[in-house]
Amino acid sequence: MLDIDISKVRLNNGMTIEEMLKSEADRFLKILQEEISEWYTLYRPQVYNRTFNTLKSIYAEDIVDVSSSGTNDTTAKTNGK
Repeated sequence: MLDIDISKVRLNNGMTIEEMLKSEADRFLKILQEEISEWYTLYRPQVYNRTFNTLKSIYAEDIVDVSSSGTNDTTAKTNGK
């Protein structure tokens, strides 16, 4: 069995798995915020006043745990706040 620290392994783009996961979480957050903003501009509620709290409540977690068990099994997860 190889003793490899999977959190230090670099991908073809030079990023570690942890860095890539953080980058993708930020990218997803930006897309989600854009979609919510577009929805806000396309729809004007007539029954209630919009608070815009949805946009204020989303964030990308910045803590990522990367671990490996076995030879081909890699798991990654983010820790909730």
